[in-house]
Amino acid sequence: MSKLILGRYEIVKELGSGSLGIVYLCRSVQAGGALVALRVVASPISSDADELVRVKNDLVKSFGFLHPNVLGM
Repeated sequence: MSKLILGRYEIVKELGSGSLGIVYLCRSVQAGGALVALRVVASPISSDADELVRVKNDLVKSFGFLHPNVLGM
């Protein structure tokens, strides 16, 4: 059995990575196997002030992003 993220997402493959984290293609075990993209924020996040501002700005933007194929936070 594969490792689950948040108890319900099975990693299919890594889609990309950057300084803020990694994006995975995952299969939802609770939604009939639906494929989703899941971003896991890097940990620990640097104590660099500029990087912390980037993370905060990215989170704020994602809260306002509405799309039928995107899971809300």
